[in-house]
Amino acid sequence: MAKVKLHLDKRTVNKEGKSPLVLQLAHKGKTRTIPLKMYLDLKQWKESSQEMTGVPNSKRATATIRRKLSKASDFLLQNSIEIELMNISELKNLIQADLIKQPNTSQIDVENYINRKINKIFLEEYGGKIIERFKKAGRFGNANAYKGGITQVIKFNNDKNLYLSDITVSFLKDFEAHQLGKGNSKNTIGAYLRPIRAIMNQAIKEKILSPTAYPFNAYSIPINKRTKKRAVQKDIILSIRKILLEKGALRNARNYLLFIFNNRGINLIDVAKIKKNQIVKAKYENNKLIAGRLEYTRSKTNKDFSIKLTEESLVILNEYNIYEKGKEELIFPIGFEYTEKGRRNYNQNRKRINKRLKTLAEMVGFEENMTTYVIRHSWATIAKRNGVSVSVIGESLGHEDYKVTETYLDSFDNDTLDDANDIVVS
Repeated sequence: MAKVKLHLDKRTVNKEGKSPLVLQLAHKGKTRTIPLKMYLDLKQWKESSQEMTGVPNSKRATATIRRKLSKASDFLLQNSIEIELMNISELKNLIQADLIKQPNTSQIDVENYINRKINKIFLEEYGGKIIERFKKAGRFGNANAYKGGITQVIKFNNDKNLYLSDITVSFLKDFEAHQLGKGNSKNTIGAYLRPIRAIMNQAIKEKILSPTAYPFNAYSIPINKRTKKRAVQKDIILSIRKILLEKGALRNARNYLLFIFNNRGINLIDVAKIKKNQIVKAKYENNKLIAGRLEYTRSKTNKDFSIKLTEESLVILNEYNIYEKGKEELIFPIGFEYTEKGRRNYNQNRKRINKRLKTLAEMVGFEENMTTYVIRHSWATIAKRNGVSVSVIGESLGHEDYKVTETYLDSFDNDTLDDANDIVVS
């Protein structure tokens, strides 16, 4: 059973030759001291009777510290069952929090005090561990997003690292106001704070941060403004499809556009990662692929997809000599490696591809911006115009948080999704 007593800690002596009077806590064979902010010399403290002597108002001073001892003893008695599950450091912090309570001290004040004492893990330290996990998994986009959020929060904190428990509702509101004052949009603020929220959630899951230290139940990350819908009419895609192009970079860009459109708006990074062994149930005739399915895991959400290859997809895959490739060989010459350098190279190639898509769009008289994301959005818009249900579109695109899709108990079968795709691309 935990015990507490008054004790003059003679191991420490200040400039005046006095030692601190403390509460000495004993629990599970270990001891800790809780300072009482009072210093005495050896003659001013009677250990046997636990009282002061030779100090101004010694009786009143003794009564004050005995009330603190009594309060700590009562706390141990009233919480004996819970205390057995704690280590001595946790118990010390709880007693300290109980001792500072005044009649006007709220429970939130006490919890904040405990959080600052117990949750001693730095944002940069713990966030860095999560970033390394992303890098090992080849998820360098996530790693960069988390690094960006951590950097901005620490920069706001005057370039000083801070504990996770220091990220309070007040801190977040101040951070938001600071960013808005700099002219940053709510979108930008959200991009910085969503990784911070995810870091704190993970820390709670790993039981290294108390749920009471979590500020996002009372603070909402600024909602992104709805961006202007980016989609093109189907006739623009059909016109680009008909352009006569020699083999080369521009034709490759057109192939990527059409492959994305034919495969439910697949992200370019997932196109870049496609290997021959991801074309399953493949049928070949005269060294040409004539049927099969594309199976892949979406990089952003880790959701699995299985898509029937359309006639146009088959033509595109054959243009890259899929029959002759090894099972582990990448099909498209976009370039992707599961390294940080590989991710940077991919991002550079993606920018080049998007510039070429803009060139293709201009060739058919479309002056708006054209990117691989526009094609993904276009697939969804065209599907809706063709009467495909919103819920099927959400499932096709892999929207994990899509509200309509979440109302269904099970995923749509592949036949339903294949029929939806045929409607769009035919």
